[in-house]
Amino acid sequence: MTLRRALIVGHFSTIGDVECLEAVQEWCAAADLVYDVAPYSKSLQARIAGAIAPDTATPARYSHVIIVCGPCYPELLERNGVPLDRFAHCQKIGVNLTLTKPLSVWNPFDLLIERDSDRAAHPDLTFARKVELKPVVGRCLVKRQREYGDRQKLELAVSQIDGLIARHTLPYIDIATDWPGAKDRAVANSTEALSSIISRVDVLLTNRLHGLVFALKNGVPALAIDGIDGGDKLSAQARVLGWPVCLRAGEATEQALDEALAWCLSAEAKEKARAVSATAAETARGMQALVMPILAQPAKGEARIEPAGLGALLRRLVRN
Repeated sequence: MTLRRALIVGHFSTIGDVECLEAVQEWCAAADLVYDVAPYSKSLQARIAGAIAPDTATPARYSHVIIVCGPCYPELLERNGVPLDRFAHCQKIGVNLTLTKPLSVWNPFDLLIERDSDRAAHPDLTFARKVELKPVVGRCLVKRQREYGDRQKLELAVSQIDGLIARHTLPYIDIATDWPGAKDRAVANSTEALSSIISRVDVLLTNRLHGLVFALKNGVPALAIDGIDGGDKLSAQARVLGWPVCLRAGEATEQALDEALAWCLSAEAKEKARAVSATAAETARGMQALVMPILAQPAKGEARIEPAGLGALLRRLVRN
């Protein structure tokens, strides 16, 4: 029986590395070639299902050695137990590698498609793979609001939001409303910064009133969970805005959360968020008309000079 088994070796320490690995795995599957994956790092050997340590690979078991992605040089392979002279009988393939030595000095490969070397450069292998894009959600959370005392269920709301993200394997961005600084900002937070970031996500998951408000203000559907027992300002704001997706921590089931997320990702929800924003903006701008008349009025009754103020005034008059 002809020996046909590949040893796939590489760093696999970045998403780009992993996508290149997945491309090579697909090639092997298309060629009916079984394989073992051997990351250099011990921690990654534990994280990649079925992976082995490179220095445990028995050369006689393999017909192919494929070195995948990233910097490659002889000391690296020797340090990790893969000196290629031990695999002299194998087809040796280098894919998407950065060769740090001139090829005239070191090129052990039967086939080399380098990412870059002193001979050539090629587009990174990740361009070859098409992946399904997922919705991106914002995660805008508060864990404690002491004014609510024992009514707080904010941690439960956070847990429900994190569970929703995990169930649907959603990529997320942590978004903070803190001012002037926020841990996820390189510069001081501002209304412009917050709106600019929130407007880029597909849905905002939040237990914060201003998370809900800034999402809808920017036409982004919000899945809100009120973390106060019985509901409080977050629920009240959702009601006055006419926004239908505000659940209560402890009452919302996983099914209800999943259904709410599905709706928030719909075109109907996007349209609703824009409509809410327009209506609320018009109402909020009307507040000025209520305030302006009283701003034009004088103080009620005659102004009084408090004793301390009177003493200071007399001292100034004496000096003058």
